[in-house]
Amino acid sequence: MTTMNSMDWLAHHARTRPNKLAIRDLMDGRDLTYAEINERTNRLASALARDFGVKPRDRVGVVSKNVSNIFEVQFACWKLGATFVPLNWRLAVPELAYIVGDCAPVVVFHGVEFADAVAQLGVNQRVAWDADASGRDAYEELLRSSDTEYPANDNTLDTVLTIMYTSGTTGHPKGVIITHGMTLWNVVNQTEPFRTGPTMVNIVVLPLFHTGGLNCFANPAFHYGGTNVMTGASFDPAFCLKVLSDPAVGVTHIQMVPANYLFMSQQPAFDTSTFPHIVAAGVGGASPSNTLLDAWISKGVRLQQAFGMTETGSMVMALPPEDCSRKIGSCGLSFIHNQLRIVDPDGNDVARGEAGELWAKGPNMTPGYWNLPEVSASSITDGWLHTGD
Repeated sequence: MTTMNSMDWLAHHARTRPNKLAIRDLMDGRDLTYAEINERTNRLASALARDFGVKPRDRVGVVSKNVSNIFEVQFACWKLGATFVPLNWRLAVPELAYIVGDCAPVVVFHGVEFADAVAQLGVNQRVAWDADASGRDAYEELLRSSDTEYPANDNTLDTVLTIMYTSGTTGHPKGVIITHGMTLWNVVNQTEPFRTGPTMVNIVVLPLFHTGGLNCFANPAFHYGGTNVMTGASFDPAFCLKVLSDPAVGVTHIQMVPANYLFMSQQPAFDTSTFPHIVAAGVGGASPSNTLLDAWISKGVRLQQAFGMTETGSMVMALPPEDCSRKIGSCGLSFIHNQLRIVDPDGNDVARGEAGELWAKGPNMTPGYWNLPEVSASSITDGWLHTGD
């Protein structure tokens, strides 16, 4: 018997704003209200439990380019108390096989273009979305054949919502544990610097296997009952520029890397484009050039530089919009519920102006890495996360 999960955002919005648009997919023309996506995720949660034996704390994997189904898998896991594991589809099969061996997903959902790769990962239960060569869409068939009842589970702030693997520069990928509490506090932290809220319309561009794609600002939009706009599996600068300037879409929030903004600014249509609805435009991953900042400022859009990582779920600081041209190169100010230190190799605070490693503390920090207790212990000191930067 299904009961209300105290941390089920979709169920809440399905009751309070059922007809509000949750997802607008500009590629397949599908719009989903909160009532509709909640029903679909209820059906998926039921199928995961009934057909695949998924239980609380089990892992459910995804290998896919950006599609709205990824969000449905995330929230179905949420409802069951299972753990969502979005995998980097750009990795080679041996790298994916290592991750699958590490987290042992019960089932993996995937795009049809990854069917051959996923078949080599040793996962017996697999579900493809989109029609295959025979015209069969296994994912939609699964939803149609299921009901909306699923085993009730009441999550806590410490429940593991996601395991997100970071590539790193050496060794095997590490699975960063992301709890419900981290996800919630990430939403809270972003509210002030990025003016998030129920009216937000977020454009999804960055890959959803990355914290920038999932947690800046897609999950915050779902938390507030806003709208996420899907623009396709790959970044198309001309199309995204058109979407950003389209008043019928009304995009208010963007999170991209400098290259995305650069490619859009190089489009012929950029000179005549206007962006009256944009409230916040975040940029991360690298520092944008002065020329790029000026190009967007000339359009009334201030690119807010920020710093974060998967382990901070996602950001810990951002530059206020009024400082975007005055403090070029700065990552800005600490979020309201974060503390920051710069320390020497012994963990002592350095003097102002001296270089050191950034440590971060707050309720949005990871408790550690999946199956790596020693690495986890060495990465956190008295609640302070060693960022390595």
